[in-house]
Amino acid sequence: MLVSLTELRPWMSWARDPGTLAETEERLRQAAERYAAGSDLRLHIWLLGQEPGTQTLIGSCGLHALDWRIPRGEIGYTAPKNTLQTQCIFRTE
Repeated sequence: MLVSLTELRPWMSWARDPGTLAETEERLRQAAERYAAGSDLRLHIWLLGQEPGTQTLIGSCGLHALDWRIPRGEIGYTAPKNTLQTQCIFRTE
């Protein structure tokens, strides 16, 4: 994801200041809480490595700003240019 910060900065506030490792961990904890609450469903995109069991986080996708009363939400994703043309696996685990 760090390789895409330049392209993401105009659109994503977190890309302007990616923060420290501790801040990233806190954002991930908050994302897990929102996922459990059903208010924001963020998923991660992983690139499978050559060796069994190896993978690299290359992006994120999800349903955001969910309003279940209507129902409605926004679809978003981030991934480096040309990455999704390679072998990827999408998981909801």
